Amino acid sequence: MKRATILSSIAASLVSLPVIAEPTEKITVTGTHLKNNISQAQTTVSATEIAQINPSSVIQLLKAIPHLNVNENANGAGQSFVSIRGGESNFTLVMIDNIVVNDPTNSRGGGFDFNQLNVQAIDRIEVYRGSASSVYGSDSLSGVIHFITKKSSSVNALSAAIGQNGYRSTAATFTHQFNDVATGLLSLSDNEYDEDQHAKYDNQQLLGKLNLAFDNHEHQIFSSYSKKDSSSLAEDSGGELYASPASPEHRTNKQYLASFQSTYNLSHDSLNEIKTVFSWAKHKEDANHPGILPTLPYGIPASQVASEYEEKTIAAHLTGQFSENIEWVAGLSRENKQGKNAGFLDYGFQLPVDYSLEQTDYSAFAEALIKLDNVIFNISARFENPEQFDNDLSTGISMQYQIADTTLSARYNESFKLPSFFALAHPLIGNPDLKPEEASTYELGINQQVNTLLSIDLVWFKNDFTNLVDFDPEIFKSVNRSSVVTEGAEFSLNYATNDWLKMQFDIGYLDHDIKDSDSELRRRPKWQAGLNAILTFDQVTTSIILDTQSDVYDSSVPTGVMTLGGYTNVDINTTWQLTDNIALSVAVDNLLDKKYQESVGFYGVERQLRFAANWSF
Repeated sequence: MKRATILSSIAASLVSLPVIAEPTEKITVTGTHLKNNISQAQTTVSATEIAQINPSSVIQLLKAIPHLNVNENANGAGQSFVSIRGGESNFTLVMIDNIVVNDPTNSRGGGFDFNQLNVQAIDRIEVYRGSASSVYGSDSLSGVIHFITKKSSSVNALSAAIGQNGYRSTAATFTHQFNDVATGLLSLSDNEYDEDQHAKYDNQQLLGKLNLAFDNHEHQIFSSYSKKDSSSLAEDSGGELYASPASPEHRTNKQYLASFQSTYNLSHDSLNEIKTVFSWAKHKEDANHPGILPTLPYGIPASQVASEYEEKTIAAHLTGQFSENIEWVAGLSRENKQGKNAGFLDYGFQLPVDYSLEQTDYSAFAEALIKLDNVIFNISARFENPEQFDNDLSTGISMQYQIADTTLSARYNESFKLPSFFALAHPLIGNPDLKPEEASTYELGINQQVNTLLSIDLVWFKNDFTNLVDFDPEIFKSVNRSSVVTEGAEFSLNYATNDWLKMQFDIGYLDHDIKDSDSELRRRPKWQAGLNAILTFDQVTTSIILDTQSDVYDSSVPTGVMTLGGYTNVDINTTWQLTDNIALSVAVDNLLDKKYQESVGFYGVERQLRFAANWSF
């Protein structure tokens, strides 16, 4: 498993040639194609909970979700990193309204930068922890994060926020009922942060939806455009403490999304509905990297790179039931992916890094839910026929057993991830003979509903990742060689009174082993814990989010491997519902004003005060 970005490894080797919430509820959407599949566990944060947390960014919101390992550079202006159960950031499949947004042309192997998504556009987040290739195909080795944007049934609303360090946010949501059939939505948002020349960004997003609902069928047209301009010290540069030169990297990211989804309800006794999805995603990035310690033979050269990636997907699935106790779904999909890279590394002469690649993947999948008294089985399988690779069959099976107020569960999955375009086609280190990365995952869980107010969850998991893509400086190519086992436990306690208090406490333990190596994975704390509490008195609601983690290993080009100390962070937000239509909020990020490094040389946000107002009409 990569201990540093591939880009850093390439450049370092090149220059050395002469000589690293509110308490959430469980629902069953992401991680399965079956609506009634209660055996697939996941965590969700609703629109109400997002409003109560009042996050300044998507990363701050993700930090409120239990059992996610979340880090970022330059407080949103740099790259972000989200790990599920010890997996790399590119082992998590990321979707926006069912559209996959991972970009395999980037040097992170397809890891998604969550800082390019505007939090004001989000209605709900669903997080599925565990492999899911048998449902979604490639990329979901360790989990799935699904963002659902504002609904066409949302209310009209205007909001504005201002805070320290040049934080500003504005958003507008407009909906319209055209007739008995059609409803539409238009959402616009803008987030700005301007701490200094090394940490600033401007994130804009525009999205629209048109929903058509008939008696036995419904359709949705969705489109979105987002743009992020950012300046920050580069990843692995050593941040504000160690970067040399202390010159910012400039990035412009653009994302275009569109889809047409149709659902037809069927009147047949054993057939429920047929759903079709046509989606399109396009990513463009322009990056101007200043270099890190550019003096030979130790540094990373400056670079200018423009990348573009486009993915078109056609999918259809049919759901039905053989009896009251057996539900099923089966479907087909086709994905066409095109990526290209243009630019150079600057060694005093320009070394081109141009490439272009196209893939077409076909797949067939099926899933069944079988209920036998107090036992539920879920079986899933996906046959993948990716271009230029061998066929792959991903399988999954889970079981849930109910005994009074106790639920026992077990799950096993086999998953895979195709090598990224960057690893396959980069002209300097690309290797077209790479094999897909693979994972075998195991999980055992118990849920105890103590009473109507209190529930407890405990989960043990183990992931065996193999054929992982790494960079070999001796042959100067990407190779399959790493093997990593991650193992741990997740404990959650949920408590809710009927009126004024909701609370969740969680704690997680993670251990990992890189086979045949004494190295450590970067940014993987052994212990993490969190406390989310929502207190409501009359028209005032207060949200308190506490998260803490133990020491981690990390590295940068100037420093090599270092140990970063653990930390405890507290965010608090209070919202006053002044009238039925007007709400006022005040938030304090990092209430205790703790100074800690999220990665080498990059400090987390200092204590910051924010004010917000929302008007719905």
